[in-house]
Amino acid sequence: MRRVWVSLLIVFFAAALAVFASDPWTRLEGCVLAPNPFNDGDSFRVRHDGKEYIFRLYFVDAPESDKEFPQRVREQAEYFGIEPEQANEIGRIAANLVRERLSEPFNVITRWHGAQGRGVTPRFYAFVESQGRDLAEDLVQQGLARVFGVRVTRPDGERATDYRARLLKMEDAAREAQAGAWAWSQPLRPAWERPLRADMPVVTVPRVVAAYSLDLPRRRLGELPRNSTVRIVEEFADGWVHVEYDTDTGEAQESFCLRWDLSLPDPMPGVMPQRAALFPDDSVPRAR
Repeated sequence: MRRVWVSLLIVFFAAALAVFASDPWTRLEGCVLAPNPFNDGDSFRVRHDGKEYIFRLYFVDAPESDKEFPQRVREQAEYFGIEPEQANEIGRIAANLVRERLSEPFNVITRWHGAQGRGVTPRFYAFVESQGRDLAEDLVQQGLARVFGVRVTRPDGERATDYRARLLKMEDAAREAQAGAWAWSQPLRPAWERPLRADMPVVTVPRVVAAYSLDLPRRRLGELPRNSTVRIVEEFADGWVHVEYDTDTGEAQESFCLRWDLSLPDPMPGVMPQRAALFPDDSVPRAR
């Protein structure tokens, strides 16, 4: 009898796992924005079916609207190439945009993955559909949020790397159009070439970019600041770029970066070396 019960439990849990794996997302339709002084451009309270939740957008980070976290505001300002006070103003504009976009019922798609927040109420990562648009994309296109933060394969199956690459192209277009924060951004300096290695293409870093080690497994070494320059040593079809740059002491340093972080165009098929993918789709190194 015990064996029968054990067998039944195994079957039950296997079936439950199969259901969860096949449809891990929960879709909440007809949500309403719940007024709260802590609602901002990427995190806000939502009411649905008599319950209240806090949701945080995947993939994007809108600047803080106040000075409670000065270090975070400085990082956000450096990303856009603006002053901290301007970052706070962009944060307020982003919060106003969210209030306007979510003034009508909207949809939230979540996996109930926890996101840290200011208070004790649980906060969950989510995608938000509002007025027929993806809210994260809307913020990036308006120049009111940076492409930054937790990533995941989208509910429609689009890989995290592909979606992030699309968002970065939108961010590049917003920067060129001087939308939102980019209207106040300091212009990028022209790229310069190191005399001894002038044969290598030179790129001006358009945003704060993560640098990774040359050895495997890839380790995050730090960040390359916006407006710095890198020399392209080699490009790979899987999205990695081997770069060289000069440190503050004038020494040449090498690392790997992701090509979409550098706003490089998509590689032409068959013209770049292949390199095995180093990260599963949902575990690409995160900015934080």
